[in-house]
Amino acid sequence: MSAPRVSDVFIKNYKSIGSETLRVRLPSDGPLVVLGENNAGKSNIAKAIELILGERWAGSVQLDDHDFYGRDPDGIEVQIAVNVSGIECPKCHQGEVKRIHWRYDEQGEEGPVKYSRSCTSCQSTFMSNEIKGQLGCILIGADRRLHYQLSYTSKYTFLARLMTSFHDAMKSNATVEATLKELFANIRTEFDKVTEFKEFQKLLIETVDSFGGNLRYALDIDFSAYDPSNYFRSLRVHPMLNNEARNFDELGTGQEQVLALAFAYSYAKAFGKQSGLLLVIDEPESHLHPLAQRWLAEQINELCSQDGLQVMVTTHSPLFIDLTKPANLLVVRRDSEDDPTKVVQLTTDELAENLRQRKAAVTDSKAIGPFYAASATPEILSGFFARCCVLVEGPTEALALPPLLRHLQLDVLREGVAVIPCGGLPGIARWVRLFEAYGIPTFAILDSDGGLSPKKRADEAAARNDLEAVLRVSGTNDYAAPVTVAEGCAVMGNNFEEAMVRTLGDSWSNAYAEAQAIIGSGRQLKPLCARHAATRLDVASFATPEAGVLAELAAAISARFQSGTKAEVAKTAGAGAAC
Repeated sequence: MSAPRVSDVFIKNYKSIGSETLRVRLPSDGPLVVLGENNAGKSNIAKAIELILGERWAGSVQLDDHDFYGRDPDGIEVQIAVNVSGIECPKCHQGEVKRIHWRYDEQGEEGPVKYSRSCTSCQSTFMSNEIKGQLGCILIGADRRLHYQLSYTSKYTFLARLMTSFHDAMKSNATVEATLKELFANIRTEFDKVTEFKEFQKLLIETVDSFGGNLRYALDIDFSAYDPSNYFRSLRVHPMLNNEARNFDELGTGQEQVLALAFAYSYAKAFGKQSGLLLVIDEPESHLHPLAQRWLAEQINELCSQDGLQVMVTTHSPLFIDLTKPANLLVVRRDSEDDPTKVVQLTTDELAENLRQRKAAVTDSKAIGPFYAASATPEILSGFFARCCVLVEGPTEALALPPLLRHLQLDVLREGVAVIPCGGLPGIARWVRLFEAYGIPTFAILDSDGGLSPKKRADEAAARNDLEAVLRVSGTNDYAAPVTVAEGCAVMGNNFEEAMVRTLGDSWSNAYAEAQAIIGSGRQLKPLCARHAATRLDVASFATPEAGVLAELAAAISARFQSGTKAEVAKTAGAGAAC
């Protein structure tokens, strides 16, 4: 039988997750990376998994009102289920446990909690510690750091599970066990040679017998700490520095997380085939600098190469996104605080079909991941955490648009809108397709490039046609107007700098000249000059009729993230599966 594993998780009516069942697929290769905006529900998914598989016995968990969707338990049943494999049914010993199910209903006729499982062969639904012991969930996060997992706080912590495995392995070897028991008998004999100890022990037994009368209990001295066969129940793990033992309080949170992953790797390598483990790491980037984050992301991928170990990461860092494995991405979104959590998770075949419908050139499911990973940058990948992505050609627009839009009452940082440079015109269509496939609304801003030579215009014709196909617009090479705004896109007449001169006149020209005097001139400095000029504008700069089109641009971008999210998520996510 293969190592115990979780294949699917189903959640309903838990915290921000509503009445439509939310499904999460655990990948067979690599970690599941859960990402999205703040307060979208990423941590609630992690907590649901820990509830059904974590250290607490789920059959005795009591929920509070805020644990129910809508914060009202009346008439609502919370359900969490996991599909599993690799666990032999302890009842019939013929089939496998196929699902573990937990439900909580305060109006339930059999009581509020039901913790059960199903088998591929028999009808038994009894959930036991034996089953739970073969497949557990350990959460590493801000409130569950390494010092907790390397303690005996519960029998499901890292240390408790490891020492239980050691103890079981020792007891399976009768020769070793007999030798250790003989050693323990010799130790007791040596202690008895201490006269004072022997006399005290005799006195203790006689006194308890005299004082206790007919009481059933007595007192004795515990020698289990000296019993070699019991050592595995009392071993400790501690951090070391320069060959000296240190306290966990001396470690930073980032250091603790790295050591915890090293411990998980060693555990899975030694015992993964006998005991499965789902490691849920909540925001592993916390307290780590960017280079350490990148290194840790690589180590987490290595973790998943071990039998029996599965890893789920909730993150706000683009460094943990691996587009070579798009099926490993779970994008979590919420339209508003009053709406339920939604997720988008696509297999490579589903993603290929989605891109095919969006007229993409690359639709081979095996080629999609490498194709996108080759041109991805941390700045582009940050779009997966945005409420909306404004995709532009280069760094000039990426730097200048945020301060420019702020003058027009659209603060992109406050609204969670990412302005992303795509490395030229061909990149815009590429990333429009991918972000919208994952339910993230986009708005494209491109140049009409009216000043290009005929040869260069011909070179960009294919890219422009591709963009028009995905945006369902035409006329993106029309530069007669300074700015043309349409649904989902805008075209700058000729280029961004010329469009600003034509709409803002002397206000822009004077601010840009000031920037050049401070920063310098030249092609490489254009983005910095444009950003400086945008910050120097004032309200009066936008009072002219020509500048009115920039207000239209800001309104069109706002319309995308205010109304586009629901439509895209609903279109992409599909129907949920039943618990």
